Amino acid sequence: MSYRLEKIFPSNADFEQAMSIYEQSLPASERQPRSVIEDRVNQGLCTLYAVKESEAVIGMMVIWIFEGTPFTFLDYLAVHQDYRGKGIGEFCMKPLS
Repeated sequence: MSYRLEKIFPSNADFEQAMSIYEQSLPASERQPRSVIEDRVNQGLCTLYAVKESEAVIGMMVIWIFEGTPFTFLDYLAVHQDYRGKGIGEFCMKPLS
């Protein structure tokens, strides 16, 4: 399978699908409210990526890049339940290493 990462914003059509995967994959006690992620992305504090196969959103990740440092923080990574166990998490980690 061919996966790709696509940077998205709350105004992007894929945002709803990415957030739905996020909300279904993580317990409420371990995730930020949608509005917090929207605000952080809109302010440029963090970056939201959709993980896509063809045009389907199959996962998402939120990262923080600390400019001027070699550090990147993976805040959230979520994969649609039908795509788990297929190496998507590993695929997402490669650009971060």
